[in-house]
Amino acid sequence: MTGIALSGCFSAVMVLMTLKLSPDNYQFVMNWLAGSMWGTSWPYIAMALPWLIVGTLGILSELPVLSAFTLGDDAAQALGVSLRRHRLILMALAAMLAGVSVALSGAISFVGLITPNLARQLVGSHQRYQLILAGLLGSSLLLAADTLGKLITTTTELPVGVLVAVIGAPYFIYVLVKKPTGTPGN
Repeated sequence: MTGIALSGCFSAVMVLMTLKLSPDNYQFVMNWLAGSMWGTSWPYIAMALPWLIVGTLGILSELPVLSAFTLGDDAAQALGVSLRRHRLILMALAAMLAGVSVALSGAISFVGLITPNLARQLVGSHQRYQLILAGLLGSSLLLAADTLGKLITTTTELPVGVLVAVIGAPYFIYVLVKKPTGTPGN
């Protein structure tokens, strides 16, 4: 309920802010909100690259901790992992990487839900392989959606975020309603 209330509040604030924009800026903001891969020129990439390198190296350095987390909190603590400290580090790194990605491409829903889930299904609990495969799957999904968006219509390009949502929403619903394996009665 809190998430729904916050979402409604932020949506109202966003509408109020966009009402004050010029038509050109309004169109840019709407495309960005739909996920439009606009920051693909070299100056934007150069601006984002240091953040992406630091975030990626930080996540890679935390792989042993991520593996310990898969064992559960008690086992991770028994292995000497400071749960609170490493969770804060990982959340900060994830927020940094997500922030840079959203700044360049807008809000593209479901990539962060679909690709890690698929990667886990394909490689199991191996964190290093999950991370690499999720990155490859996510970039492949965006590339395919961007290409499809350019091919579907000749008058205008469909935003990547719209196409990813069309693919992602049904998959996400499927994952939610699918029974977990190994439960009695399967």
